Amino acid sequence: MTKSCFIGLDVGRYEIFACVLSENLKEITSFSFSQTHVGYNQLIDQVMHLQSQGLFPIVSAEGHDGNISPLDEYLITSQIPFKPLHPTAVSRYKEVLGQPQKTDAYDAFVIADLLWLQHQRIDEKQHHQEAGEFKSLSRTFKNLTRSKTQFTNQLQSELMSYFPELLTDKLFSKITGKAALNLLCEYPLPMQIQQLCVDKLAEFLSIHSKNHLGLETAIALKQRAMAVDRQPTGLESKALIVKTLAAQILAIDDHLGQIKKRIEKIGKASEVIMRMVSVPGISFLLATRLIGELQTFSRFATDSKLAMFVGLAPIAKDSGKVVGKHKTTHRANKIAKDAMMQIAACNSRNCAQSKIYYQKQRKAGKSHWQAIKCLARQLVRVLFAMSRDQTDYQLKALSMRVATT
Repeated sequence: MTKSCFIGLDVGRYEIFACVLSENLKEITSFSFSQTHVGYNQLIDQVMHLQSQGLFPIVSAEGHDGNISPLDEYLITSQIPFKPLHPTAVSRYKEVLGQPQKTDAYDAFVIADLLWLQHQRIDEKQHHQEAGEFKSLSRTFKNLTRSKTQFTNQLQSELMSYFPELLTDKLFSKITGKAALNLLCEYPLPMQIQQLCVDKLAEFLSIHSKNHLGLETAIALKQRAMAVDRQPTGLESKALIVKTLAAQILAIDDHLGQIKKRIEKIGKASEVIMRMVSVPGISFLLATRLIGELQTFSRFATDSKLAMFVGLAPIAKDSGKVVGKHKTTHRANKIAKDAMMQIAACNSRNCAQSKIYYQKQRKAGKSHWQAIKCLARQLVRVLFAMSRDQTDYQLKALSMRVATT
């Protein structure tokens, strides 16, 4: 991945001093050149040399509305990114730093330092905007899933009151499948199914199940509908409720599918998400749910602080010489914690090394979720290190140390 470098120019009457800083604010080089066309060409040559080393140079100098011509014209013509900094902003930044010395070299360093800072703010803003979209989509997905569960429970309750035969012996693999829901939207009453011929019913089921269901299911469904010989009170109202609930679940399924596609699309364009899904068991949905709550891993100085944020590490409650109890806080981000627990559960099923660690915790006397929580703490350490080192997941990097939480 190409790394940026930041070139600060202190423009004098006869000479310009340049300071080049890396992304880690280490000085790569410094040089000066004359305020002439020959000097400008020397600057261009230096920039080209940095590009040949795999760096992406960004140049800056004090100026307002491009008022440092013809230097800016040379840079723009050569397609070199150039950003003028307002003299007032540079002056105030010098005051913040304390201005330990007044030299052209130091002024160039300050300009490069300020350029780096502004570049970081732009990147951070982009991360927050991206994380905001992840957060909105993942939370909406979670809320819709919760609504679907509520509607499904209500649907089953209503069906049990007048058509329990539809739910028994697994006539459909699940009542929330498209075939079953479309059937309830079109024919919510047993009497309506009784009036259908088997061939028409088989054709209906085949269309809405992508040919997975057919004549055999249609015959079994018709037999169960014919076995219903009762009409409980309020049958028409119950049928209307079932029809409404089935339509609601179908609509939710459609929206969930659209959200999944959107999450996968923007996730594939995100380096952070693509790095996370390299871990076995982490899907785009879980990765975006976690990043949506964290915003960025760089917010946290250590993996321990990240673990505290997601409720997987204890917080000390000491005061003076009094040692308090160390326990996880209830003020942790519950959505992020839920995402990490699901990530750990999926990882324990998809990664042999994690499965061994999980079984080790179970043999030590921990319950299922206690063992999953220990694994989640280990994965927090792994994800933090991946973000810090900008590397994809490597199986040998997974630590098998027993978590202390």
